[in-house]
Amino acid sequence: MKDFDDENLEFDDDLPELDLSDLDFLDEETTKESKHTQLKKYEEDLDDSEDLAELIKAEAFKALDVPEEPLKVPSKYSLDEDDDDAEYFDYTEDDFDEDDGSKKYKHLGLKIVLGIILFFMAAAAFLVFTKPGRNILTKLAGIWIHDNVNKYVEDDPYWYYPTGVDKDKTGTATIIPLEDPTPTDEELVKVVTKNRSEDYVKTYLLFGIEEIGGAANTDAILLLSVNTKDKRIKLTSLLRDTYVDIPGYYPNKINSVYAHGMKTGETTEEKKMNGGHLLMEVISNTYDIDITGFACVNFNSLEKIVDRLGGLDLELGGTEADYLRRTNYISNPAYRTVVKGWNHMNGNQVLGYCRVRKVATLGGAANDYGRTLRHRRVINAVVQQYKSLSLTDMYFVLQDILGYVVTDLTQEQISELLSDVVENKIFDMDQMRLPADELFRDSGKKGVFNGKYNVTYAIVLDKYREENIKKFHEFVFLDGQEPEITGEADSSGEPVPSGTVTPVATPVASPTAAQAQGQ
Repeated sequence: MKDFDDENLEFDDDLPELDLSDLDFLDEETTKESKHTQLKKYEEDLDDSEDLAELIKAEAFKALDVPEEPLKVPSKYSLDEDDDDAEYFDYTEDDFDEDDGSKKYKHLGLKIVLGIILFFMAAAAFLVFTKPGRNILTKLAGIWIHDNVNKYVEDDPYWYYPTGVDKDKTGTATIIPLEDPTPTDEELVKVVTKNRSEDYVKTYLLFGIEEIGGAANTDAILLLSVNTKDKRIKLTSLLRDTYVDIPGYYPNKINSVYAHGMKTGETTEEKKMNGGHLLMEVISNTYDIDITGFACVNFNSLEKIVDRLGGLDLELGGTEADYLRRTNYISNPAYRTVVKGWNHMNGNQVLGYCRVRKVATLGGAANDYGRTLRHRRVINAVVQQYKSLSLTDMYFVLQDILGYVVTDLTQEQISELLSDVVENKIFDMDQMRLPADELFRDSGKKGVFNGKYNVTYAIVLDKYREENIKKFHEFVFLDGQEPEITGEADSSGEPVPSGTVTPVATPVASPTAAQAQGQ
């Protein structure tokens, strides 16, 4: 072996330590020439390598003059302590073990991180792209929504009764405080009827309560039906002056029903639930429709909801814009600034807009017809404004809004509603109004006698009731029409209906409707 000056031998401090396990290729039959040949090839292979540990091994081989006789490597990790050249390597077996263990830990940590990332990617794909995964999401969303509604249900007083807050042009009350009637023997026998329902339709009652002067009149009443057959939402407005039968009370206008129901119950929540359930029962019996549950807000809450959304974009006609500027429907005078055309309106302005009925809205509808149209436009504007929010804002805004909502829907029913909408991609909406055009009579100032009082300016169904039910069922249940099959199929293999409809035989009327026709 050639002598060399160790003072001229330089090592890079940043280079990894030598792993002599790679010297195993130097067996006893290897010649000096073949050793140098392999070392040269080894150096060439390291040109493009990023492994500094291999580079220091090559430098070490160059520093050593490899002898002709076999190189003794008595240990897997260190040179023989008797070998003179061993003094030039300040390595111990512990040093090699520590370096090898560090590599293993680094590789293990990288594998763990990659495993976690892959797990979350797979979980996200499962939740979004598979039906069982989406069912989990809608269930969790249903739990979250159910936990956030009914937060402010106890904030309002519970002494609401129907009062004469709605007056005709002479100042006469059009809703009269009622006394409970004394039921006859026939009335004590309650006939239970099953209203129309189909597996592909779920209907929910939505209403807004105007609490002015101690009243609790439901001046905005809508039915939201989710149809999974034609994959559309059906939104039906009910005229608030519709004259209806009220179980346990004399007939009256439909917007007084909720307050009648609130006469029972101990707590505010019980009273509100009873009011909502009585209104559900009256609407179900009047239009022969099964209703799953209800959700409502009072008009004061609507103002807060609109402000939390950041306002709504609504288009006004010239007549209604002028009317809103010069009347007190917009209660804050500073906000009576709306103009013809599109307006970005705050909660106070939107509330005033919803209450107007004495002038025509954009499109020419006046009276209660115009008001119900305004209600539907506001609901659509709420949806559009919410869709424009960022994902982060969507979460926190919805959490705040839900607190103002009073509902009797269970967590399971909320999850089922979400699942129906998500799984069927139901985002389009159709609208109608009940009673339908020319299918009612207006009692006018003369009114209609309910057995004890005259109810003036009421919308009376009478002989038109069955025709309204027929039109309503055609709208919601698709009676008399069936989606045309295109030949395409969805993921489940079922044919996909197109937007075109073709007439089919009208199904048999429900028991309630059939009994009414017989009468």
